[in-house]
Amino acid sequence: DDTKSGFGAFMLSFLIPGTGQFYTGNVVGGVVYLLLEATFWTVGATVVSSCKPSCSTEASVGAMIAFIGGFLNHLVSPIHAAVSASSHNDRVRSRQQARRSEPPGSIAFEGVGYGAAETGYGTTHLFNTRWSF
Repeated sequence: DDTKSGFGAFMLSFLIPGTGQFYTGNVVGGVVYLLLEATFWTVGATVVSSCKPSCSTEASVGAMIAFIGGFLNHLVSPIHAAVSASSHNDRVRSRQQARRSEPPGSIAFEGVGYGAAETGYGTTHLFNTRWSF
């Protein structure tokens, strides 16, 4: 069973944004959320640490925007991770149903044929016709 827990994905991304996306197989989403989180917090901390005695208004606004961005990213990432888990589970269920619908004793060959088709995992296979006999 290759299903993923929506709650588990949510909690992983709640602790460290992007990790729930990695857990569900959404590597691009994981990298984006992780980099956004690191960037927002690094920029905010850098701006604040550069204000030794006091900050200018521009620096204060910049730090506030960076911290708010990091906070929002930290809130959105878990929700997206749970949705990614649900999408992943839908794909797993549809593959399982397709396998169950094959007649007993049939042999299915995938990857034979001509054309291009989107697999649903963000990759395109040039030979994705399904033959059963």
